[in-house]
Amino acid sequence: MPKSELKAKETVKRSTRELLLDVAEELFTDHGFDGTSVRDITEQAGTRLASINYHFGTKKSLFIAVIMRRAIVLCEERLVMLRDIDIDGIEASDALYQLIDAFVLPLLKHSTKGDPGWKNYCRLIAQTSTYRQAYEDNTVREVFDPPAYEFIKCLKKIMPKASDQQVQYAFQFMLGTTLYVFTENLRLDGMTEGKYRSGDMNNIYPSLLKYICGGILNLSITT
Repeated sequence: MPKSELKAKETVKRSTRELLLDVAEELFTDHGFDGTSVRDITEQAGTRLASINYHFGTKKSLFIAVIMRRAIVLCEERLVMLRDIDIDGIEASDALYQLIDAFVLPLLKHSTKGDPGWKNYCRLIAQTSTYRQAYEDNTVREVFDPPAYEFIKCLKKIMPKASDQQVQYAFQFMLGTTLYVFTENLRLDGMTEGKYRSGDMNNIYPSLLKYICGGILNLSITT
């Protein structure tokens, strides 16, 4: 086969795979894993049913691939920011604020840049956090756990008087609050009759960081 035809074939293969990921991400977000069928995905993507099997094998494998695609990017960016923090050279409160910023800012950047896929991902990952089955999958844990351990290690250095239990709680509370806020679930819009918007992430962000920081600092003080 000529190189030009081979390259064109590879381009189609990659674009079909990305299309399936995008469509699956949207449908899993709107209807959940159980509420989305393989046929739903392929019909919306305009591909054959066999394309799922060809590119991913099973619906579960496709779901994991959807989670992993953006998780890898997110985790790498978080770790880059975390490693830039001079924990020993600044006040503990400043170090903690920067740590929280390293955890949340990459999500803010992607969710506000106009790519609807990241909006879907923010909602999907919040839903997935309630599914025990997802975190029993070693593939997902291999991506999410190592960065989490790095953040926990830094939290322990910043809060040396806090117990291991309190540090573990601090990370979980930071994670849970972040996931909830980035769903942009319209709860704030409804409660304030549109005066404040859950999608106004750039305005919410500073308060979110202060809230998480204050809560974690209080954990450390009361230990």
